[in-house]
Amino acid sequence: MDYRKLIEAYKNGSLDEQQNAQVSADIEKHEAISDYLMENAEIPGLDEISFDGHADMQQSEADNSRHPEALGEQINQYIRRAFVKAGITVGALVLAITLAVMFVLPHAVDLFYYNPGEIAGKTATGLETNRISLDMAVYTEMNLPGSYRDRVSCESDGYGSYSLYIQQTSSYSGVFNDTAGKLTRNKLTVYNPNLFKHYPINAFVSVPELNSLSSGTGAAGSYDDAMETLQNLNEESYYMAYVTLDKVMSYRELAKWCAANPAYLPEWCAVCVKGDNGFEQAAGGIGFLYDASCSGIGFDSDKYPLLTLFSVYEKNPEPAEIWEISEKDMTQHTVSMLRYTADHMDFSNMMDNSVGNEAVARELANNIESNGLYVYGFTLTGKKAELNHLMSDKHISYIYTTPVA
Repeated sequence: MDYRKLIEAYKNGSLDEQQNAQVSADIEKHEAISDYLMENAEIPGLDEISFDGHADMQQSEADNSRHPEALGEQINQYIRRAFVKAGITVGALVLAITLAVMFVLPHAVDLFYYNPGEIAGKTATGLETNRISLDMAVYTEMNLPGSYRDRVSCESDGYGSYSLYIQQTSSYSGVFNDTAGKLTRNKLTVYNPNLFKHYPINAFVSVPELNSLSSGTGAAGSYDDAMETLQNLNEESYYMAYVTLDKVMSYRELAKWCAANPAYLPEWCAVCVKGDNGFEQAAGGIGFLYDASCSGIGFDSDKYPLLTLFSVYEKNPEPAEIWEISEKDMTQHTVSMLRYTADHMDFSNMMDNSVGNEAVARELANNIESNGLYVYGFTLTGKKAELNHLMSDKHISYIYTTPVA
């Protein structure tokens, strides 16, 4: 008998006792299955039972019309299959999220912050330069006489955080002050903060034509004070000397003085600019390196000509008798540093920016490009005897010294 007719007979009460019990048991089983499916209707994969497996279910129902136990087993198989698919789906999703958190998210966060490992350019020999090495070279040359650094290694720790190692590539005293640091979401921590302190504000004294320094002898003291200090220096120690000129000099005049005094080659020069009422100290007390050891660095030479000291040296090979960088090239070098700074203020701000802002940097660059490069002082490293002899030069008005570590 067809099972549907069997159910009709069950409903009419025309079945014998044994058939009636069998149908009643089948109905109870299928009601239990239906209740279970209703309670778990949102389990992934169960929809396939309703749609993809619908034809199979109908066929199974017809084939097993005389064997209700087989139909129940078939339903159980579909349920187990749905749970397996749901488990695989959830497992794959969890794995994908875990891998994204481990490998994608850390670098995605990096995109929102300064990236010191970005490739800034390649040298002529094909060596890549990371961004922080170029930024450090420009910043320390302009702002930190005696603390020039142009080689920084960095390693990403993820989430905008980097470990840094900052090298010193040359030293007069034979002591190399390498240091390490941490850059975390545009906040720089250096484990030797004294290394990047700005030079003392009273290191240079007043020059007659310079309006922005105090009048008279300045905070550092008089000529006699300088002579007394120099007499008390240690004979064998090296000192960083901040040398104030007796007048503002153009770069050409300074180069002429250096040619006449080759034993006192400046390392770094303090810049001043022409203002409405004479010369003014450049904002932040910036300057440029006149002579120092440096490394080859890659950069955009079309946008920033002669940006690095090494590129200036490359264009001006050392002559047989005396070494000198042309006024044109040193002016271009200083202008390019200021324009690069204006375009990359994020690093200057992390390093306690002294220039001020982008507009000030561009104004200084335009002034120097139009009016020329002028200085009112310079720094060099020497011992007591050398500095005392330098003080006797008629173009030197004051020397302030600090020990070289």
